[in-house]
Amino acid sequence: MIVSLSLLLLLLFVWTIVNGVFMPRLTYAPNKKTESFVSVLVPMRNEERNVPTLLSSLYEAMPANSELIILDDQSTDNTRSLLQSGLQRFSNATVIDGAPLPDGWIGKVHACHQLAQRANGDYLLFLDADVTIRPRTIEAGIQLLHKKRAGLISGFPTFIKKGILGHLLIPLQHFLVGFHLPLYLANHSSMIQASAAHGSFMMFTKTAYDEAGGHERVKGEIVDDVALMRAVKRSGNHAILANITDYVDCYMYETNREVWDGFTKNVFTGIGRSYVLAIVLTLFYTVTFVVPFVVAIYGVMMLNGWLLIPYGLVVLIRLVIDLRVKETPLLSLLHPIAILCLLALLLRSMYVNTRSKGYTWKGRTYQ
Repeated sequence: MIVSLSLLLLLLFVWTIVNGVFMPRLTYAPNKKTESFVSVLVPMRNEERNVPTLLSSLYEAMPANSELIILDDQSTDNTRSLLQSGLQRFSNATVIDGAPLPDGWIGKVHACHQLAQRANGDYLLFLDADVTIRPRTIEAGIQLLHKKRAGLISGFPTFIKKGILGHLLIPLQHFLVGFHLPLYLANHSSMIQASAAHGSFMMFTKTAYDEAGGHERVKGEIVDDVALMRAVKRSGNHAILANITDYVDCYMYETNREVWDGFTKNVFTGIGRSYVLAIVLTLFYTVTFVVPFVVAIYGVMMLNGWLLIPYGLVVLIRLVIDLRVKETPLLSLLHPIAILCLLALLLRSMYVNTRSKGYTWKGRTYQ
């Protein structure tokens, strides 16, 4: 059994290395000027803790030929007052009021839809309020769109983590993409199933956005970012998942509770609410990532070094991905624990879906 498990993990290790080759890294080439007009679009709902850092980064990063439009989606905290004071130094920035949420729409999706209607750019960059971007990020995004002849690029940012659950679970987003998603098919084909995106950073050409149907096409989708990428592919345009960790940081969740609620909302819907797939993934993760950890503990107790090999390969699989995206290398040692937490959240997410309680996020409940 140990030999078979080790061989399986060795193959998965090789797969992880090869797969990563097909994710382009966002880079800026100073000799390639971009003159097109860009609309930077940010939906906000009760984001007072993120407004100052976001605006500071945008002030340094936005090119002259750009506009900033922020939608205040009925915030009840100090978001609006912070925006009014923080935007005074911007030359081309606007705050608009969000309309009441219509039936059948997800809150953020409706906010982005309204933003797109007000945008004037040849390119539309949708950012979450909890990100910061570095200088030349926007120009690098346009350059990659041109290079790949794509209508959309997205990517998973560098995550700034807090709390135990934050350190265990948030980096798994990079792992799930680097391990599961066939990146060659995702970035070099129109295969709908091979799609992943992160809503914190999505840059479209205006043409591709309109041809895909925009956010109205995915108005009821909780995992709207992946749905949008699939819509772009269906429309005949190219979509790219890139490594953007050199340029974009994300302060995703502040507390363990936010991590728990956020993953509960996304983890089961992210696999299409498929109970069969949930069972398959649970069995696969248990065998490949949890069992080696248990075997390693037994190996330490029995002073048998051979029993540590499967766990060592698990760590290497995770480490390859973590190094690629500048994640903390030591977290790879805790990968089996992180997987156990993920499986617990998957079970919780399935329970919420089965009981039809709906997923709660930012004061709204979605079925």
